[in-house]
Amino acid sequence: MPSDTAEHILQQAGFTHTRRAHVVSSTVPPDCVVATKPPEGTTAPFSDEIILTISTGPIQTN
Repeated sequence: MPSDTAEHILQQAGFTHTRRAHVVSSTVPPDCVVATKPPEGTTAPFSDEIILTISTGPIQTN
């Protein structure tokens, strides 16, 4: 899922604290969510910070 979409869904659900972390991924397209903390499907208070781990895409070699 694109990171902007994920962040929008979280905000619409009532979560007000989100943060982005970035990782290199050869399997997930750039700017898409790789993982969340807490993990998807778990419950969290709306005041908790939700961390979205976002793909930067594969390592670029010159």
